Amino acid sequence: MLVRAMRLMVAGVTSAVLMAGMSSAATADDGPQTGTISGVITDRSGYPVSNVLVLAESTEDESIRGSSHTDESGRYTMDVQPDDVLLLAKRESFDDLYLGGRDAASARVITVTAGATVSGADAALTGQTPRSLAPGAGMGGQFDRLGQVAQGGAGEWVDSTGRWISPNRMTFVYQWFRMDGSTPTPITGATSRTYRSSVADLGHFLKIGVTASYSGSSTVYVEGMSRTVVKRSGKVSILSAKSTKKRVIRLKVKVKALVGPTPTGQVRAFCRLTYRGTGQSKKISLKNGIATITLRTNNRTSSKSKYATCVVEYLGDGLTLRQPSLESKRLRMKLK
Repeated sequence: MLVRAMRLMVAGVTSAVLMAGMSSAATADDGPQTGTISGVITDRSGYPVSNVLVLAESTEDESIRGSSHTDESGRYTMDVQPDDVLLLAKRESFDDLYLGGRDAASARVITVTAGATVSGADAALTGQTPRSLAPGAGMGGQFDRLGQVAQGGAGEWVDSTGRWISPNRMTFVYQWFRMDGSTPTPITGATSRTYRSSVADLGHFLKIGVTASYSGSSTVYVEGMSRTVVKRSGKVSILSAKSTKKRVIRLKVKVKALVGPTPTGQVRAFCRLTYRGTGQSKKISLKNGIATITLRTNNRTSSKSKYATCVVEYLGDGLTLRQPSLESKRLRMKLK
């Protein structure tokens, strides 16, 4: 009896397998059982949006008949079971959007037929409205030397959810200004992101105005200004360095302009004995870019101090001893 029962069970399983095979063969002969929907998903500016989940919902019971994700070009293709469906696009930081409408009631109904393709099922997502420019927009870096190149920027854009937006998708308009007191004067032709200062900018602050816009948003204007006025720059050279037996040091220095005419203003020098010595600092005005400075070291210092270290700095116009120098030169010399 047990053997007979086992034979019957095997026969039953075999029959089921044969019937399943016949069913599969019959299905294959009937042709495609799904249709295809394809399209492109963009933002409202027309740029493709990747990784958007596109769902096909049945209009009858809201069941999902198909799904797909967009690629880097914003394109998607999905197989959908025959039905009347609505397409719903979902993506983080964007509003959920039905194709053809903001909600199911106003959405476009797509009839899917087995073996047929519905193309052009496109949608433009919303919800990515630029909010503002990040703090610190405008001029970047320190800019106080004649002939230096300053660079403007517009910070970082973020949308209404705080998501970063690539600057490549925005439009910027630049204008550089020369400050006359508190009054900005537009610099003719200075309408690019970078600007090289000229002699006319000496003694002035520089300001940049940046107008930034993003498709579908309001325009944002920001400004940035240099921290200090534009000053002359020059290369400091020590033409000669001499000392007397009383350890008086005489330096002849020259400042050569890197940009523009011969530098004016003042230079200062400081010489200190290299062995427990003190030194003296003095400031002298340039004449045709040249100045001679005489410094006295501390004569009461030990005779072991056979060398002195001197630093010559170019201060520019109207600077005090306590302000940073523009250029400098260091020298180590032997004393008599």
